[in-house]
Amino acid sequence: EPWRALSEYNPFLSEERCSHMLVALAGVLLRSVRVAQANASVAGIGQLIALIRSALEMEVESAASLLSSSGLSEWPFSRRMKRHALVAASYDIPLATDRLQELCEHLSALRGEIERLSRDTTPASTDSNHTALAALSAADKDELAFVLFHLAEFDPTRAHASLATAAPGHVLDLARRGCCLAGRELVLLGEACSAGDGGGDEGPGDSTGGG
Repeated sequence: EPWRALSEYNPFLSEERCSHMLVALAGVLLRSVRVAQANASVAGIGQLIALIRSALEMEVESAASLLSSSGLSEWPFSRRMKRHALVAASYDIPLATDRLQELCEHLSALRGEIERLSRDTTPASTDSNHTALAALSAADKDELAFVLFHLAEFDPTRAHASLATAAPGHVLDLARRGCCLAGRELVLLGEACSAGDGGGDEGPGDSTGGG
């Protein structure tokens, strides 16, 4: 009998005590099996969610490629932009495609504002930020717009407001060295292109500028 096996290890255990221990052991085993099954279920659900998200990301990837190849977008789409569009559209692919176009328009508007500020010759434009913007090349202005738009988490209001406070040279230097700013990753335009997330190897250039 099981209780006799236990008493061989500890002869001071009574039959009643051994029976209580065996009942408790059965309860522990039952609970541990249920916990293991629950953990396996949670892991399986996590893998299923990851597979669904991956499939949806592939769909929005195709939509982004179509936008770029058709000339509807002059900016590359980073992975973060595509994920943001998916979440904002509640994973509806047509809505996510529309959201990507909106992001492109906001990004172009930000680039235009950078160009306008860099060419502003009014007395108020003599501060260090305007001077730094004027010293940037067209490619650097593209990079700055892309970095600031991601840093603002695709909020156009915050992105435009950051032009008054962000030191352009410092921001670009941090981004090119792979650093973070305020705990956020700085995403470069060239990285989006080289990662295959965008629609070309070049930025939109000075054509987005205001003039």
